[in-house]
Amino acid sequence: MKRLKLITLLITFGLIVPMIPSVAADLPDEQFNYFPFANSNQVAAYWSESTEMIPPMSAIIGTNPISESVEKTGLCSSIFDKNCENFDRFFWAAFNDFCDDSKIQSNPGAVTEISFNCIDEIQAIDPSGNVTAVNSSKSQLIRKVNPQMSFDYFGTSLTLPKGSQRSIVRIPGAIHKGGSDLYLVDMFMSGDFYRTKDGTGKCFTDSGKTFCLNEGEENKFFAAIKPIVSTPTTYRPADQQSLFDKSRIFLGFGGTPLECVLIEQGICWKATGFPDGYSFGVKMKISVGRLNGWLHGRALMNDFDSSASEVSRGTSKIPTQIISIVGRPSKVAVAGGLKDDADLKDMMKALNITTVRNFFYNSFWSNFSLDRFIGFSKLIGDTALASPQVWSIRNIRSKDLLNLDQNTQSCIKKEPGVSGYVSTNATAYSAGPPNFNSQQGTLDYRVASTHLNKDGSLNRGNYSLVIKNQVAQCIYQFNAAPVSASISVVSEAGTNVVATSTLQSNADWIKLKTDNFTFSAPTLRVKLEAEAVKAPAPIVSQKPTLSVKKISISCVKGKITKKVTGVSPKCPAGYKKK
Repeated sequence: MKRLKLITLLITFGLIVPMIPSVAADLPDEQFNYFPFANSNQVAAYWSESTEMIPPMSAIIGTNPISESVEKTGLCSSIFDKNCENFDRFFWAAFNDFCDDSKIQSNPGAVTEISFNCIDEIQAIDPSGNVTAVNSSKSQLIRKVNPQMSFDYFGTSLTLPKGSQRSIVRIPGAIHKGGSDLYLVDMFMSGDFYRTKDGTGKCFTDSGKTFCLNEGEENKFFAAIKPIVSTPTTYRPADQQSLFDKSRIFLGFGGTPLECVLIEQGICWKATGFPDGYSFGVKMKISVGRLNGWLHGRALMNDFDSSASEVSRGTSKIPTQIISIVGRPSKVAVAGGLKDDADLKDMMKALNITTVRNFFYNSFWSNFSLDRFIGFSKLIGDTALASPQVWSIRNIRSKDLLNLDQNTQSCIKKEPGVSGYVSTNATAYSAGPPNFNSQQGTLDYRVASTHLNKDGSLNRGNYSLVIKNQVAQCIYQFNAAPVSASISVVSEAGTNVVATSTLQSNADWIKLKTDNFTFSAPTLRVKLEAEAVKAPAPIVSQKPTLSVKKISISCVKGKITKKVTGVSPKCPAGYKKK
């Protein structure tokens, strides 16, 4: 059976604009952006973490579902904005600020103050374990970039984040591969809500006008730390018009050309490599319900914690969750390729692809991207295009959560906050909690990536899982915390792959790590076992032992005499009793 060569992940954008190629041999992998586009007789598909399909700044955009024309879409300063009175649906997008409790007001309606849905602290941990932390008390280390849009959500019960600007942060001592201590720190959230016509939902009144709203189902959350270096550019920075320029929204992160992770006037900020041996961490305060109960990402977990909290707002108490993640950056293989239709007829037929010619995916699309990666294996080949370092986390999509079995969904939804986190360096992977395999009694987790790095060396995989004890017990239906874990890495051909694993468990969390497996679209099979309760040894009653009297006799043979003792002694052959 032919080995599945790559683990690739694809997503179809409605519009993808040509990307500026960058293939110079001396560029770091973090700046790789060579993705040739297909013509009408070709197919191109790529998997890379270098893009995010998000607006370039914080905003509320109103629209009517009946039309996507510019005339039916507009920027709103609030839901009561007179220019947005006729819109029935609103999309919100927010880059989040650092938390600043000094700005909390007693006004119950002041939902936009930055006391939740914010970054509490970021950390850099050097190889010796020394921690450098940056928070709002060190404002001199934080610089805001990109325009600040002014808007308000009107209503504490919506608990939506205040939109802010993106942050360039200086982390003293953490000198990255670009020779600087500057990092781009992003925490991005987005979602939607609808205006109701029948008075249902959450209602708000301003200047005699009342609007009632229902929130949509899809909440997006994404956080990342990127080492950056500056270069001159003629690209224009994001502005208000960028929000309605689809050719910019579908470029790269925040609507920038792929070679830049951020653009200021005359400056293109580019990604570069992390310092060797460092781990990075982020602590966040997020309103309950924004994360769909599960996180996944590229921060290879060293430590993870999630706890419930509250933010006081006048007479109101807003449920929040405090989440802390510390981990190493991942080296994630960029994969993909370009081929003629004639070479891919069977593959295109199997995937039911007829008209679309260009595909691009990242881990946001999770399960769909994983399935496409496997389906496009003939196009992808065996070797990575690049292996940039990535530190990022995101929440699971609602669609991927609904793909889990009913029991697992129920166990996740019982928890008010985050139930777990999965991290891996696989190019494509299933983003949610592992599926429970009732026949094997295991949690099965699929991953996929190229078999080789771009230099021809084996691409070694890693996978970390942290899950709440109560959730694991709910899924597995055991009553005690697990004390052991057996992990098998099953390849596409059904053979086990050698890997190393460790398990840690406490009253709150189970933490599991697996390293050193090779890629060929393997399934990671995790079996947690609780310590069996030993039954007390049965007490066996014994009958009393009776005392038996022994006697002795003398036996003779010629001049030889022998003494024989026993219960019923007898003389040996040839001897006579004396």
